[in-house]
Amino acid sequence: MFTGTYENSIDSKNRLIIPAKYRNQLGGECVLSRGYDRCIYIYTMEDWGLLVEKLKELRQSDPAIREFIKKAILAGERVQARFTGASYSTCKPQELCEN
Repeated sequence: MFTGTYENSIDSKNRLIIPAKYRNQLGGECVLSRGYDRCIYIYTMEDWGLLVEKLKELRQSDPAIREFIKKAILAGERVQARFTGASYSTCKPQELCEN
């Protein structure tokens, strides 16, 4: 699990730089998701799978919970992360850039 807050910018090619301390945990694929307060959340594939399973356990007969689950899962976007020069970056979906 990743913890911490980082202020990153997005370059002209729509790339987000991943902090060095998380690069090994991330691997080559991750999920980016729109978070609260104009944040972008990043998940390993394993952590995203666990989150989705927990969301499935919520009481889906409640319309408010269904809406929350839908927004949480639909907000996730699977992306390829890669080394570019000396840094590790991922191309972000355009919808997250507008967050």
